[in-house]
Amino acid sequence: DGYSSLLRVLQWCLSLDVRVVTIYAFSIDNFKRPKEEVDALMGLAEEKFLEFIKHKALVMEHDIRVRILGKLDLLPERVKRAAASVMHATAGHKKLTLNICFSYTSGEETSSTVKRVVDAARQGLLSKDDVDEHFLSQCLYTRGSDPDLLVRTSGETRLSDFLIWQCNRAHLCFLDTTWPELRVWQFLTCVWDYQANRLARPHSSPDADHAQDSAAAQRKERQRRFLEQLDAEELERCAPWLENPAACT
Repeated sequence: DGYSSLLRVLQWCLSLDVRVVTIYAFSIDNFKRPKEEVDALMGLAEEKFLEFIKHKALVMEHDIRVRILGKLDLLPERVKRAAASVMHATAGHKKLTLNICFSYTSGEETSSTVKRVVDAARQGLLSKDDVDEHFLSQCLYTRGSDPDLLVRTSGETRLSDFLIWQCNRAHLCFLDTTWPELRVWQFLTCVWDYQANRLARPHSSPDADHAQDSAAAQRKERQRRFLEQLDAEELERCAPWLENPAACT
């Protein structure tokens, strides 16, 4: 099934020293499906989120951090609790971050991020000079971890409102096979294709701010404080959903 396929992919990524994996599990648009289908998917999500905590052989032993990204307020209370539990239980893990986009669309992510940045500017936490493309990318749910490679299965050749901002420089690989049927040789073919494409492209590095004046230092400090606040708010938002927050930290 899809969950078993995810565990396999995580093992492959750990072997390749991949540091961030982001998957699209449930779109906000999926709430338009029949209620019985949505209820079944919510029950499955609750079960699998909690299973990550129990899966010590992979998630705990390999130091995998799990983040659930999306408009989580739309989820049933039991699914919120499960999502909050796995995020708190793995918050200190460092080796690999697994982002699960659930109740998510790229459009909602972008609009929510822009509103949050605008509010911060109105409160005096940021100035207009603090905001550029790189900083906005760091403020998105994925926190600046833009993908180098995006793999789309099932014969689809569209992104379906997934990481639209983040994928502007990603290498796209489209496969006819379904997600549960994905095999390591198909995955590695995408990796090799990405590597060949990267070698063929002229190397470019992001613009660096070499200014050493006090204004640049103040700008970086405001940006740093705001990003730290976003990270703190992510866990604080989930705390009320936990039955026993102390047991999950």
